[in-house]
Amino acid sequence: MGFLAMGNNSYLLSIWFNIISTKTIAWSANRDRLVSNAANLEFTTDGNMVLNDSQKTVWERRTTSGLNVIKAEMRDTGDFVLLNQSSQPVWESFNNSTDTLLPNQELK
Repeated sequence: MGFLAMGNNSYLLSIWFNIISTKTIAWSANRDRLVSNAANLEFTTDGNMVLNDSQKTVWERRTTSGLNVIKAEMRDTGDFVLLNQSSQPVWESFNNSTDTLLPNQELK
């Protein structure tokens, strides 16, 4: 997971399958709007995940607001998960997949 270079100062916040020669994107925050190298991903105090670029919000995951998100975890399976105080997932990238599945990923 990270900011995958897509061109000249253009990046996509994504999870990609890196074991094969072609990096295959399994999930992205907003594939229709690339960001610059000034972009950052942050968690707000109310539990939302926000992608900003040049102080503008490009993408936001609002469904986690008020769910006591205290940490994020990149699992060995490739699933990016937001966890609450009880270490229970409240949001998973696997539940919001794009057009590529990773090995052992369930369709929900």
